[in-house]
Amino acid sequence: MCALKIYDSFVFTANMNMLRAKKRSSFRDYEQATVVEAVSKVRAGKMSARQASRTYKIPKTTLLDKLRGRCPVVSTQGPKPVLSAAEETQLVDWIFGMNRVGYGQTRRELLLTVKKILDEDERENPFTNNTPGPHWYRAFLKRNPAVVERVGEALGKERAMVTVRRLEKWFEDFHAYMTSEEVDGGEEILSNGARIFNCDESGFPLGGGKAEKVLAPKGTKNIYQFSNSDKHQITVLACMNACDFFLEPMLIYPNSRFRYNPLEGAPQEFFVGRSSNGWINSQVFFEWLANHFVPSVKRQQIEFPVLLLVDGHSSHISLETAEFCQKNGVVLYCLPAHSSHIIQPCDLTLFRSLKGSWRRHVKEWKSTNIGGNITKINFASVFCKAWGECTASTDISAKGFRAAVLFPYNPLAFDREKLAPSTVFRQQDAPNRNQQPTHREDQSPERPGTSQPQPAPAARTVETEAAKLALCTLEGTISEEKKWAEKQPRTRPLRHLWTL
Repeated sequence: MCALKIYDSFVFTANMNMLRAKKRSSFRDYEQATVVEAVSKVRAGKMSARQASRTYKIPKTTLLDKLRGRCPVVSTQGPKPVLSAAEETQLVDWIFGMNRVGYGQTRRELLLTVKKILDEDERENPFTNNTPGPHWYRAFLKRNPAVVERVGEALGKERAMVTVRRLEKWFEDFHAYMTSEEVDGGEEILSNGARIFNCDESGFPLGGGKAEKVLAPKGTKNIYQFSNSDKHQITVLACMNACDFFLEPMLIYPNSRFRYNPLEGAPQEFFVGRSSNGWINSQVFFEWLANHFVPSVKRQQIEFPVLLLVDGHSSHISLETAEFCQKNGVVLYCLPAHSSHIIQPCDLTLFRSLKGSWRRHVKEWKSTNIGGNITKINFASVFCKAWGECTASTDISAKGFRAAVLFPYNPLAFDREKLAPSTVFRQQDAPNRNQQPTHREDQSPERPGTSQPQPAPAARTVETEAAKLALCTLEGTISEEKKWAEKQPRTRPLRHLWTL
């Protein structure tokens, strides 16, 4: 009987030990920042090792090992990374520097950069042909959580060359004009968001946009997604003020006449325009201004004159439009060229949200109309749902004008970070432009009444210095002792490791 009790006790103890062993499923249940904080408080005498162990839930033996120098305070699991912490910090700074100037790096470019570093340094590594794989890339992102993958916005050279001084000059001229005698009550207009409007056009593809990732059987070679082969798009002119009032949009169709109802399934308040190619022109814009904009503003009982901000497209600045605005109390003012991504309210909030809503509703329509396509005939019926969903959201126009610093008017607060790419473009004038041309000794002297032909000034050339600027700036911020602090000899500066 006694032997049976001892056996039962042994089995119970063994089962309890197995349960305790199963609870310790993770190797480490605390963060590195927690260890650093605990060690610093113990060293400062604010708490004992036992108190720190209980407070931060760190084993006491671990804390004592780190306090006595038996192991480093900051340690990592797994094998030692190929690049040191200082080197990865360099890479992160380089990535951020290139991103600020409009040359964001992709995953492949990062891996090729690391390959060039390893080729130059000739250190041992487990990579094939010195090229890191996806496992290293995921681990790099985990070690550097500040680096994330984002979809870059296309930035043309014209937008990249917009400078801070150019926008500051525009704000100076704009404020001087609005406060001059040419505008009746200009200061009152700037202080009343209901009287400040912005309009802009954008194209909406009939296909809804690019194909996205879909679910499919693993190992399938060919994955298709049904889409519209029609590459045409419908131009939409939208207009809003700074107090969340939206005019019904104008849909511009590429037809001289309609054999169908272009607003079938859409509110009849929508405005329809027609042009030969479906783009806006001066005649279409004038018709919208005279037959839709002014009557809609009057129906809202908004006080005139009102300010209408437009881009510098030729369709907005015709003589007919200027005379109409002057007679009807519309102050038409052009925004600076190629700066819609900075101070164009419609671009900053409305169209960004509207196009996302448009793509969603196109997919919903296709899921309920298998085999069907969005055409000019049913475009309005689908677009009106996206428009209603987008304009129903609160503060979308107020956020756009606030981001563009147009209301509340604050010309010193525009986003200067968006202008960082302009720092990598520099214009070079011809050297010694005022220097007189030299002549050969045997050349005849200049005759009275004639002039020597002057050489044409050299054309200004635009050089892209993005990579060099980013790398040189990065190199200057890193101390010499951090340059590949490994057993290998010091290599050449970083600018030689990237082929520009």
